[in-house]
Amino acid sequence: MKSKVPASPVRYYQLVGFRSQELELRKLLTNDGRKVVAGNVFETGHSVRVVEEICNLRKEMGLPSLPPTTLVHLDSLKEVRVLMKKTGVSEVVSE
Repeated sequence: MKSKVPASPVRYYQLVGFRSQELELRKLLTNDGRKVVAGNVFETGHSVRVVEEICNLRKEMGLPSLPPTTLVHLDSLKEVRVLMKKTGVSEVVSE
């Protein structure tokens, strides 16, 4: 299935690119930000939550609403959690 290009590439970059990355990088600079990111990774396998706008944009482009990652492959999410526990990263979440 061929994906279609969004009507406004600027809108795509605003949703996916620079703005969200800028906001997330600011959060990462704080201890609380690291806890949030570690919590997101432990819960979903992603450092940044997938928002409804992105899901809708993916649908507009002819893609499944969720990316083929730990959101779809729950066995992979279990592996992420095992790695986080073994390396001690999951402890950041519970601090």
